[in-house]
Amino acid sequence: APHLTVAQPVILPLYRWSELPLHWLCLKLYDALAPTHHTFRRSRYLSASETLLMAPVLDSTRVKAGLLFYEGLHDDSRTNLYLALTAAHHGACVLNHFTAKNFVKNENGKITGVVVQDNLEKDAPVTVKARVVVNATGPQCEQIRALDLPKQEPVLQPTMGTHAVLEGRFTEKGVGLYSPGGAGKNPLLLLPWLGATLAGPTTAAASEKATTAAPPSSEVKAILSEVKDHLNGALAAKPLEVLSSWSGLRLSPARPPPYRRFSGKKRDAFAMFSSESGLLTVTGGNWTLYRQMAQAAVNHAIEVAALHSLAQPTDSRTVVLVGGHRYTPELPSALAQRHPSALTAQKAQQLVRTYGDRSVEVAELAAADGFRALPSPKSPSSGSTSRVVWETEVEYAIR
Repeated sequence: APHLTVAQPVILPLYRWSELPLHWLCLKLYDALAPTHHTFRRSRYLSASETLLMAPVLDSTRVKAGLLFYEGLHDDSRTNLYLALTAAHHGACVLNHFTAKNFVKNENGKITGVVVQDNLEKDAPVTVKARVVVNATGPQCEQIRALDLPKQEPVLQPTMGTHAVLEGRFTEKGVGLYSPGGAGKNPLLLLPWLGATLAGPTTAAASEKATTAAPPSSEVKAILSEVKDHLNGALAAKPLEVLSSWSGLRLSPARPPPYRRFSGKKRDAFAMFSSESGLLTVTGGNWTLYRQMAQAAVNHAIEVAALHSLAQPTDSRTVVLVGGHRYTPELPSALAQRHPSALTAQKAQQLVRTYGDRSVEVAELAAADGFRALPSPKSPSSGSTSRVVWETEVEYAIR
């Protein structure tokens, strides 16, 4: 999904010269561990003046130097959407707003299907027959396992990560900021995002039964306190405007049951195992591992259900997500040239980042509709509008 991922420059500010050797070594090791197809630029040293030029919000009285490195930044919500669209493109039947109510089992206690309920139409539940059922439901993993066998020990320990969305002025140069934390403080990232700034995350324990997480005010305050530690005097003296906040759940294996697969360090590990009834569960992990997790689950499902005559083992690395097939880095400029009166370079870039090669179709539909824009909310303090959305984009999403 090349249109959903960018190389994001990030600065690690140094406030003491003694911090330089260790952080420099860590970033060079980070560079060395990058895949061979890695196209990001390598990390480099910045003087104090270069650091402040790229990140003017920092406290100039404390900054000694900086280290510039690059991270892969992707739109996770749209990646999730495009995974569903790509599955449909390859022939899958994708259902949204459906709830698994129960499993159907044969006389040997093996799962042969799932009873599902349409939450929108409220029709009678229907049974979907299946040779194999995969439980890849994230925070709902334990609920699905309980449908199979009610009294089971949880295999996951969720932790809660909270983020806050701040005004875009904190990353107005398009450069993120990173603080590794320490001394009881969480690591902090400030990243530019759709005209605003993402700040966080904090990390806290969550209940084993948690499936959603509301952002605690104490966690948001902790983020703001950490942000202020890095700001110059003028900014630090003002109250920070929080545009929004949210919390997400990270799932890590809590104990070592007999996993079929196990990968990564503890906080990023994923697990895959089958129950006696044949329910295949794959859980844990993160976005970095999602293709590896999917490939392991699909190939194992083919094996256990003897589906070799119907499907071959998959190599997820070769599957391009919808929107990426005809994508090129030159697409935004080509789009802007095609519609010079309506498309700024920023809007063209925004379209391509959102729709990939389908941005051409969206722009043509918008042109036929006169490029009508929806009213956009403005920041109360700065009065600026972060994003222009056409009416056509809403119609396109509905279709």
